[in-house]
This record gives sequence, structure tokens and C-alpha cells, in this order.
Amino acid sequence: MWFSKDTGKQIPKDISFSDIGKWMAQKWKELSMEEKQKYKDREEYDRIHRYNKEYEVYLKILNDSSENIIKQQKMETKNKENKKQNNNKGDDFLDSLFD
Repeated sequence: MWFSKDTGKQIPKDISFSDIGKWMAQKWKELSMEEKQKYKDREEYDRIHRYNKEYEVYLKILNDSSENIIKQQKMETKNKENKKQNNNKGDDFLDSLFD
């Protein structure tokens, strides 16, 4: 990826689209092992860095989702308790009519 970005600026204007890949491959073959290693190291660093950033976002989303699920469960429990209390109030009212 980094090699393509750096080398892409040097693509001759008269080259056809279908020949760009061949031209880039030839440029890669012309690099020394040290030059290739610099690009490989840069790509490895970038891959790890992007992974860590994306993993942090994933954990935040996961944490937010867990908190929302817990809030939702608490709300459902509270609603069930309120319904139960409201149902019992109706029973108390009916009981008072027949006392």
C-alpha cells in the first residue's frame, strides 16, 4: 500500500491503465532488500496501529451496548414491578367493594 502511494506519483502520463500494475511490479523488483524492508516495516506498523484503533472503538461500542442492555433490563424490571403494583391496587379496590 505505501509503496503504491509513493510510487504512484511517478507513473508516466503516457502509460495505459492496464499497464500500471506491470509498471509498479517492475519498480518493486528494482528495489533493494533494504528499501523493500522499509515498506514492509511501515505496512506492519500501520496494520498494528489501525488494528489497535479499531479495537478501541469496538470495545467502546461493546461497553456502550452492555450498559444500554443493563439499563433496558432495569427498566423492564421496574415496568414489571409497576404493573404488578397497579394490578394489586385493582385487587385492593375490588376487595374493598365486597367488604
